Amino acid sequence: MSRDDIISVMTRGLRVMSFNLRGALTPDGWNAWPFRASLVRELLNRHRPQVVAFQEMMAPNAWLLRSCLRGYQVVRGGATGRRLIGPRNAVYVAPELAVTGQGGFWLGRRPERFGADWGARQARGATWVRLRHGGGEVLVVDTHLDHESAEARTKGARLVRERLRGLGWPAVPAIVCGDFNASAGGADHAAWLADGFRDTWTDTGHQDGLEAFTFHAFRGQPDPAELRIDWILYSPPLRPRAAAIVRDARPPRYPSDHYPVMADFE
Repeated sequence: MSRDDIISVMTRGLRVMSFNLRGALTPDGWNAWPFRASLVRELLNRHRPQVVAFQEMMAPNAWLLRSCLRGYQVVRGGATGRRLIGPRNAVYVAPELAVTGQGGFWLGRRPERFGADWGARQARGATWVRLRHGGGEVLVVDTHLDHESAEARTKGARLVRERLRGLGWPAVPAIVCGDFNASAGGADHAAWLADGFRDTWTDTGHQDGLEAFTFHAFRGQPDPAELRIDWILYSPPLRPRAAAIVRDARPPRYPSDHYPVMADFE
């Protein structure tokens, strides 16, 4: 989907974006944060999501976001990675939406404590926000599952769903955003669908395949082993009107090593 297609197809409802920023301190050479920060600004200003679930947000990223998402409420979430000063799964909420609850937890046997578990390479977590919109409430969860341990991905996702039940889902509808580090259509994806979630991408008429990729390692090309690994899932009675993989870029420079994904809900 081209940029013009995204603008023409999407209409203003509740616009949600999930965006892995690739942090700000990784040694990426010409793809380091200072060389791509302006592209992130342009992308956010162009599409103006009302809710943005960022993964791998660090302090230098937040400095930029403070100016281009001015007035947004910020739920930072707990630190992840290998240290307590690590990246966060932060949720930014537009000022027209009311935040009525917020929190977070780590993905492990002791969710209230920082640490890696189930063979994860590093500490992983989830951030949640309860929003009032259009006379009702919706839960938004932002997570980033482990890139190495299949056990950590499976059990981490299960923990997220258990926590959602404790927050009132499925009576309160939920939107789950994140970098799941698993291609849509596999066992991890199927587990979410089996528990009652739906996928905004396929439910708005798109198909999965080699062209439906989100991770591209700053190349703009698919890795057949990791195609659409960034998802926006939802539960009824929410209904998506449109969804897109946002490929805004100025090759050879890209805003991140992931394309963000976006969905408009009625």
